[in-house]
Amino acid sequence: MTNRVFITGMGMISPLGDNVDLNWKNLLERKNHFVPYEIFMGKGRRKEEFYVGKVSCNSEKKKYSKLAEDVLIQAIHESGISPEKNLGRTALIIGSSLGNSEYMFKSITDETGELDLDEILPEVLAHKLAEKYFVNTTVIVINSACSSSSNAIGKAYRLIKNNSIDCAYVIGIDAVLSDMGLASFAALGVLSASESMRPFDVHHNGFILSEGSGALILQREDFIEEDHLSACTEIVGYGASCDAYHIVAPDLKGKGAALAMKMALKDADIPSTTIDYINCHGTGTKLNDESEYNAMELIFDHRVHASSTKGMTGHLLGACGIAETIFSCLSIKHDLIPGTVNLIDPIKKSNINLLSEDVQTKVNIVMNNTFAFGGQNASLILKKWKGESI
Repeated sequence: MTNRVFITGMGMISPLGDNVDLNWKNLLERKNHFVPYEIFMGKGRRKEEFYVGKVSCNSEKKKYSKLAEDVLIQAIHESGISPEKNLGRTALIIGSSLGNSEYMFKSITDETGELDLDEILPEVLAHKLAEKYFVNTTVIVINSACSSSSNAIGKAYRLIKNNSIDCAYVIGIDAVLSDMGLASFAALGVLSASESMRPFDVHHNGFILSEGSGALILQREDFIEEDHLSACTEIVGYGASCDAYHIVAPDLKGKGAALAMKMALKDADIPSTTIDYINCHGTGTKLNDESEYNAMELIFDHRVHASSTKGMTGHLLGACGIAETIFSCLSIKHDLIPGTVNLIDPIKKSNINLLSEDVQTKVNIVMNNTFAFGGQNASLILKKWKGESI
């Protein structure tokens, strides 16, 4: 026996806004909030300036835990569930890449020696949230670089589908805006020195590093109130793979990423022709964009719409997968595909129809891809619920 799995609640905080509706509104209105950030790159070198996507918080010291709990509260509220009541077998799964590097960096130089482990270690934060929100089955933390929260969603989906749990709280989070965090990515040459990211454009110039969080409530179908089901999106497929190619760079042929997509389609038991829209990883770096495009061409030999939303949020690292899953759900809900900001001259022209402008069209099935550093790939397939019997 396998269960159908639905997303019943969503929460999101990013540089675009502090809730799901505001993020969607500013995404479509193309209102970003990137700000300059100056870092010192080392002895004998000048300071360098990059743009970042920062979120405001009334307690910088508690930013990591607050970002996680705030989006979880949003998602719980939308789902209409009551954690203190019996939700069946409940799990909490967090996906995070670098955690709170700003706090970690400051704690090293702080003369007081104060250190809150739940601000550094996601597993400590996970267990605190699990206790507070009555999690009674399992607590899991996943770190697979930028695909962390996508794999967290995939893990929750499989646990529910295979009847191991009934409900899951899934959180994706990263707060990495520190000198150390930026210097690391700057050394790799992947940061944009411009205020504009240009995913899939021939003039792609790297990504803007951002911080943020997202949360989803996943439930099996018979635990959902019937009047709430019409607003839900179903997860129907998940695939994960690893390039096993390089510690940072992707395989330019895209074979590993293509495998994740192929596995997701097989899991969903649908052909690639049923996909209406691909929400791409689209970081705006030369290697990632080319590898991802090549991977899509290996799977899709027909015309399919595709775009990246990272040009508006910046790169949320471990939280990007869950944020883009939320945007995918909203695309399904509103039958609207957001275009790729700053896309003027696409790197290729083929069956992969890279959209630069928003398109109003029927969106029933979306593939959401996250292809991380080191070739850690995840692909999710989401489907509109049309009122069929469950």
